Amino acid sequence: MQSYRRGGGELRGSVGSEAGIREMLSAAGFLEEQQQQQQQQQQQRYESHQQDYYQERHHHPQHHQRQQQQQQQQQQQQQQQQQQQQQQQRDFPVCCLHPGCDAQFKRRADLQRHYRHRHTPDSVKESFSCDYPRCSRYRDPFHRLDHFRDHLRDFHKEDIEKRGSETAPETPSRPISSSWWRCRRCLKRVYDLDACPACKTPSQTKRKDAAGHVSRQR
Repeated sequence: MQSYRRGGGELRGSVGSEAGIREMLSAAGFLEEQQQQQQQQQQQRYESHQQDYYQERHHHPQHHQRQQQQQQQQQQQQQQQQQQQQQQQRDFPVCCLHPGCDAQFKRRADLQRHYRHRHTPDSVKESFSCDYPRCSRYRDPFHRLDHFRDHLRDFHKEDIEKRGSETAPETPSRPISSSWWRCRRCLKRVYDLDACPACKTPSQTKRKDAAGHVSRQR
């Protein structure tokens, strides 16, 4: 049987004495404290494990190398993007990239011709020498074919048609030789042939007939 005294009296029966209750409460508190210590130890071990894992991952030599490689790849991609943007900005109009030159062109063909004639050494450029021995440009060649063409037409009064024109000679002041004719494409003299040996351009029938007419008159 159990008996209790109200008002804080003695507890009897199977429950036990007050000292026993204290011991039970003390044991319960000890267990709770022990559980808290175990939880703290587990938390400390977990944090230590996480810290070791972080250090191993971020300070391992191979991981450090991978990080460096990733950073280098990112930098290279950024540089390529910047270069592409700059190229797109310079694409139209096309600009000369030679140091100190700010020339701009609407066509790439004009830019290539600009490079060829303005920024290429004379020793590398294609040259066109005047084939008249007494001409001042006999030893001072042209580096542009169109300039050489203008020289032959304007200075030596040769009957060279303009580009895209195949008209017969109309100006009597322009001389016509009976022994050779001038190739309209490469501007070389051609002797006793119906086609230019250099560029295979055929002679013009009207001009050949005019040269033959001059030869018969002589």
